[in-house]
Amino acid sequence: MLSSEIYRAVFNNSPSMHLVIDLQLQRIVDANAAALKFFRYSLEKIRTCHLEDLFIHEGGSEADLFSVHDSRDAAPQLYEVKLSFGEICVVEVSTSLLPVREKNLMLATLLDVTEQHQVQNEISHLQRFYRLILDSLPADLSVYDLDGRIVYLNPAAMPDDEIRGWMIGKTDLDYCHLRRIDPVVAETRDEYRNLCIRQRCMVLFEEQINSPEEQSQHYLRFFSPVIEPGGTISQIIGYGFDMTERKKAEDLLRDSEERYRLLFTHINEGIALFGTDLKLLLFNDRVSAMLGYSNDELAQMTVGQVIYPEDLPRVAASHQKRMRGEKAPRTYEFRVIRKDGAVIDVEGSFDLIRRDAEIIGIQGIIRDLTERKRIQEHLLEKQKEQSIVTLAGGIAHDFNNILVGIMGSAALLQEDLAGQTAHLNLINNILTSAGRMADLTNQLLAYARGGKHRPEPSDPNLFVTDTLRMLHGSMSPGIRVDCHLAEDAWSVDADRTQITQVLLNIFVNACEAMENGGSLTIETGNVHQSGQWHDASTEAIKEGDYVQISVTDTGIGMSEETRRRLFEPFFTTKFMGRGLGLAAALGIIRNHAGALVVESQPGEGTTFRVLLPRGKTPPAQTLAAPASASRKSGTVLVVDDEETVRDVAHQMLKRLGFAVIEAEDGQKAIRDFTDFSRDVSLVILDMQMPGLGGSEVFKELAGIDPHVKIIISSGYEESAATEGIASSPNLAGFIKKPYTFSDLEDSVNRALSGPGSHG
Repeated sequence: MLSSEIYRAVFNNSPSMHLVIDLQLQRIVDANAAALKFFRYSLEKIRTCHLEDLFIHEGGSEADLFSVHDSRDAAPQLYEVKLSFGEICVVEVSTSLLPVREKNLMLATLLDVTEQHQVQNEISHLQRFYRLILDSLPADLSVYDLDGRIVYLNPAAMPDDEIRGWMIGKTDLDYCHLRRIDPVVAETRDEYRNLCIRQRCMVLFEEQINSPEEQSQHYLRFFSPVIEPGGTISQIIGYGFDMTERKKAEDLLRDSEERYRLLFTHINEGIALFGTDLKLLLFNDRVSAMLGYSNDELAQMTVGQVIYPEDLPRVAASHQKRMRGEKAPRTYEFRVIRKDGAVIDVEGSFDLIRRDAEIIGIQGIIRDLTERKRIQEHLLEKQKEQSIVTLAGGIAHDFNNILVGIMGSAALLQEDLAGQTAHLNLINNILTSAGRMADLTNQLLAYARGGKHRPEPSDPNLFVTDTLRMLHGSMSPGIRVDCHLAEDAWSVDADRTQITQVLLNIFVNACEAMENGGSLTIETGNVHQSGQWHDASTEAIKEGDYVQISVTDTGIGMSEETRRRLFEPFFTTKFMGRGLGLAAALGIIRNHAGALVVESQPGEGTTFRVLLPRGKTPPAQTLAAPASASRKSGTVLVVDDEETVRDVAHQMLKRLGFAVIEAEDGQKAIRDFTDFSRDVSLVILDMQMPGLGGSEVFKELAGIDPHVKIIISSGYEESAATEGIASSPNLAGFIKKPYTFSDLEDSVNRALSGPGSHG
């Protein structure tokens, strides 16, 4: 018999954890060193602990922690235990009753299975997770054992829970019998499943299932072996993808294959397929036509042979980025060289063609940008012209106000210094220079007015004679002028001032082209345009009847490049060129629905042809202006935001015998007119003023006195300045800035001698 000391030594030195438990008291009466080390308690401390302080049964109840075990073969139990520092561990407990008299003792042997328990929990969690994934897959998924029996089916493979449960352990043949499906389906699956096992790799096949209960269905199926670490195949996984809709789409695609082939052939955009080496593999006729090569020639070429050399590095870099999977623009512009050497702009949109994730080629859609570029350039030109229009209008408005002061003051001096020849010559020089400045301002206004012109039935021959009269004295004596004016020339509906400005610009340019003298030939005549000509913007001239005014010089002529740019604002070939004139001329003629044609060759002179549509009515007879009225009396209200204009008008009106009230803005004009309306005989109103504009002031004054007579003063043409008020009975006249003493006197006389309306 071993002594108790020996038993104690064996108990304490055992590497296993042992506890002696008093079942009646539910306390620990003894523990070996391994157990004390695990729980981090001393023997004295652990003997004070109740079992429920240390143990939690996995079921969560402490009431049945350790009960009396009649059998020594009871299965080990799992418990969670609380260590002294609060950590929770999992132990497996084996128990046996101790044969001690009058004591209900139990020996509990503990095994720390915390890590195994955690691993098992993770495995269970992963199993649930993957089971959820498999159950959620939209594709059919089935798992077979090596005998072809089903061990798992996901809901996509069989939505009916009852049938899905029934199929576990069954074969595909059993399923075919159940659903009355042709057994050939099961035989085919068995054949490919066995092939998968033999070849130890995935196999795929298509199958068609015809069932009395459902329409014919098409599936793409895969069988893949589950190969264990030892190399053995344990199971076969089957995947099934419903291809029914895809099959229908393929059938539709085959039915329309010819239609799409025709689309590829005849679409108005180039479509090309390239290899990864950028060699052309397939292309439609539009690509051939765009580049000017035959199909056989293109088939032997790479894109590098047709791309413009300066653009090739950029295109190649984009291609390389795309091949590497880097971000690259899908659509971009570049230039290509046609077979005939012409360079054209194109836009290409490129997409990679892949097969099984491998890039096998590139698809490109090529668009000829020639027409788009032409439209863009046209729009850009229009925007540029609009900017110049805005600038020209602002400059002309300011110039006109300044010129009123210059020309008005000079006219007053001219009257004061009558008889003093020396002074009058200087004043005449001022008036002449200011007049030329006014002509230039009129050109600016004509350009800025755009479509706003005042057409009247006119004799086109008068345009020529008026222009020559303006140009008289400034032409070189070495230039001979030959005029051939058709007596039967049709009338035209035109703004006389604007057309005169057009001809003046053309005449001046012709004279400047003949520095050493030459011949200037001017002709008028009737023509019928049938569409073979194009105007300066290369737009076809509409068919119809026109009056043609042609101006031909024998000067130096011009190149095609110069002719093409001739009508750009501020373009000039002269060191001191004015530039804007011909741009304004083209704008004016277009606004008259006419055309301007230029024909020239270097060294052979130039011909300008102005085409104006035939008018609908003959020119009206010119009425004689009323004789100058006698000295007047009364009060005139002058409304203008420019002090110089007000001062000059004041001086002129004062000499005509009028008292003058000045108003620098619309608000003051309304106040003054309200106070002195009974005394005011006439109002001279500027239309362009900050704040309250001329039109608003006009209506306010007419509202105060319905009989008030108002002369409109503006640097713009009458039709533009009086827009919205032209039919008003209060409109008594119009005077265009810059005006002279005689202009003002004539306008005032007309206004005061008329019935109070202007029309």
